[in-house]
Amino acid sequence: MKNFIRLSKSNRVLKRLHKDEQGVSLVISLLMGVILITGATGLLIRQLTAKKLASSESYQQMAETAASNGFNRILAVLNNASTSEYRGFLFTENNNPNNDWLWQQPYSKGQFCSGLSGLPDYRDANGKTAPEPDANGNPTLPWPASETGYKLNEETLRGDNIGDVVTSYRLRSYNSTYSEGKGEGTFEVEGFVRRVQDDEESVLARARLTRSLQLKSGIARPQDWGVLAAQSSNALGGGSGTDITINGPGRFVWFTQSANTDLCNQSFTSIQGEITQVVWPILRGADTAFIPASSAYSRDKSSFDSVSINSNQYYRVWTIDDTASSCGFVVCTSPGENGSLIRADITANPSLTINEEDNQDPASGQADIDYKTFQRSNGYFRIGTCKDNNNPEANCRSDDTNSNFWQWSSWKTWRSGIPGRTIKRWRWKDQQAGIKEIGTCNRSNASQCKMNRNNHWTWQQVATQTDNINDDSTSTDTPKIVKIDSSDICQDNDSGDCHLYIQRLNLTTNTNIFIKNDTRAVVLHLNVDDSVSLGNETYFLGSGSKLCGVNSLANRGSEQMPSCNLDPVRLVITQDGDTERRSCPTVKDAKDFGFEGNSLPAAWVSMNTGRVRTQDVQTRGVIWASSLCSEGDLTVTSQDSDGNAYVEQAKDYWNFGESEGVGRRIVRGIRGSGFDIFKRW
Repeated sequence: MKNFIRLSKSNRVLKRLHKDEQGVSLVISLLMGVILITGATGLLIRQLTAKKLASSESYQQMAETAASNGFNRILAVLNNASTSEYRGFLFTENNNPNNDWLWQQPYSKGQFCSGLSGLPDYRDANGKTAPEPDANGNPTLPWPASETGYKLNEETLRGDNIGDVVTSYRLRSYNSTYSEGKGEGTFEVEGFVRRVQDDEESVLARARLTRSLQLKSGIARPQDWGVLAAQSSNALGGGSGTDITINGPGRFVWFTQSANTDLCNQSFTSIQGEITQVVWPILRGADTAFIPASSAYSRDKSSFDSVSINSNQYYRVWTIDDTASSCGFVVCTSPGENGSLIRADITANPSLTINEEDNQDPASGQADIDYKTFQRSNGYFRIGTCKDNNNPEANCRSDDTNSNFWQWSSWKTWRSGIPGRTIKRWRWKDQQAGIKEIGTCNRSNASQCKMNRNNHWTWQQVATQTDNINDDSTSTDTPKIVKIDSSDICQDNDSGDCHLYIQRLNLTTNTNIFIKNDTRAVVLHLNVDDSVSLGNETYFLGSGSKLCGVNSLANRGSEQMPSCNLDPVRLVITQDGDTERRSCPTVKDAKDFGFEGNSLPAAWVSMNTGRVRTQDVQTRGVIWASSLCSEGDLTVTSQDSDGNAYVEQAKDYWNFGESEGVGRRIVRGIRGSGFDIFKRW
C-alpha cells in the first residue's frame, strides 16, 4: 500500500516556476559564453597588435640609433687630425645631390695639399666602392653617400629565425657656411634597418637625423706652424745656392696663387726641418689666414710712443743710424712730420746716443745735413723734405721752394703748437770748399718763422766728411752701445705693449742697440703712415751690429754690455703697406728690411706686404714676409732652450684667435647649440 503526500498549494506553485526558468538560464549561459569568447578574442588581437607595434617601434628606434651612430662615424673620419688621414677640409664644402656630391671632386681651396688624401675607400652594404656599378648598372656614389648605405653591424640584431636584421647609414646631404675660419655645418644622415633573407632584402624602418655642428679652424701643433712664410722666395725656386734650416718644430709656408698639387710632393733639398714635408703650399684666398697686419700685435692698454708739444700729442718717429747721416747721433727722434730730427731723449744713457765715430760736440750741431725747407702763406705753414737722395745740393736748395723735389707736409697753423726750434733749413757758406750751414728757427712758434728774416734763424756750420774721416777716433773697432729703457718710450703708458714708428734703422758698423722689454713687448713699425712720413727710409742691420731685447740694461760679461734675452715674442718687427712685394730683385728697395749674421738674435718679424733680405743669418723666432730673399745660409731656431715652441708662446701672449696664425690648419666640427631632429617614414 502506497502512501501519498499531498503538497501544499505554495509548494506546487514554486515547482511550476522552476520549470519555467530553465529556458532563461540557457540563454544567459549562451550569452556569457559569447562574451567570454569575444573578450578572449579581443585580448588576443590586442596582444598581437601590441607585439606588432612594439616590433615596429623597436625597428624605428634601431633606425634612429643607426642614423646617430652613422653620423658619429662620419664625424670621426672628418675630425681625425692625423696628417695622413686628415679629411677635415671636407667641412668647408657642400655635399648633396644638387652640387653633384662635391666631396668626390678634387679639393682646390686654401689647404689644397690636405685634399690629396681624398675620400676613404669604404665598401657599401653591397660590397661596392665608387665608381663600381651597382645591381642596376649605375655607378656607386663614394663614401658616405652610397644609396645602399654602409653596414653598422655584421651579425643579426634579432634572433627570430626569419632572417638577419642589420642596420646601415648614409649621408643624404651636407651644407656648410664655413668662411674665414669658422661657420656651421648641417648634416642629414639616414639610418635604416634591413632584413636579409634568402638574398632578398626588405627595409623595416628608416629614420633621418639632422644635426648641426660649429666649425672651427686652427693649427693643431707647433710642427704645423709656419716658422717661415712668404709668397715669393728665391729659396723656393731652386738653384739659389741658399740653404735654409728650421731648427725646431715648424714649416716653411708658401702662399701660392694657384692650387698646383704638384707642389705638394715637390722635393726642396735646400730647405730642412724636423718634419719631412717642411714646405707647405697654401692657396691664398679670401678664406685663407694670411700674415697678420701690424694691428694683430696689440693687447690691452697698448700705445704708440708719442711726445707732447704745447699740450698737443704727436707720434714720435725714431731714426737709429750709425752713419751720422741724420742728426749727428745714433738715435734721433722727430715729432711726426713736424720738424727736423733731434737727439733722442734717453734718460738711461743719454751720452751713449752720440755718434762717437765722428767725435762731434753735440752742442755744435755739426752733422751731415738734413735737407729741409719751410714755406709760409697767410698764417699757414708747411715743411718740405727733399726726395732726391742722389743730388740734393742741386735739386733741394731751401730757398727754392718751387722745386719739384720737395715732399711737403700738410698745412699747419700756430694752433698746432709746433715749436720754432724744430724748423730747419740749409744753405751754402762756401760752395767751392763744400761748407754748408744749417739754420734753426729761433722763434717760439713755427708759424712765426719767416724765410726772408735772417734774424729768425740761428746758423751753424756743418762738418765736412773729410774732417770726420781724418779724425783718429773714426775706428770702428770700438763698439757703440745704445740702451733704451722701457721708461724712455710710451711714457704715458707703462703697462701695455709699446709701439714705435721707425723711419730709419741703419746699423752698418759695430753698433749695439739694447731695448729693455722684459715687462712689456716692444713693437717696431718699419714704416710710417702718410700723416707722419718723413721719407728717406732705410732698414738694414749689418753683420757687425746688433739689435735685441734685454731684461736688464746692466753690463755683463767680458764684452761689458747687456745680455740679449733671446725672447722673440716680445720684440716684434712689422710693416704694413699698400703694395705687396712678391719678388726678389737684385736691386734693393729702400723699404726692404735686411739683416746679416747675428745682428738680430731674436725677433718676431711679421711683414705682410714687405720684403725681407737675409745674408748668412742665424736668428730665433719667425720670419713672415710677402717675399723672403736669402743670400747664403739661413738658420731659424723655433724653440727656446727648454723645448717650448715660440709660436705657442706668441699665440698666448698676443691672443691669436683660432682663425689667426700661419701654417697647416685643420677644420674641426664641434657640437653646436641646436637640437637634433629625427624624422621617420
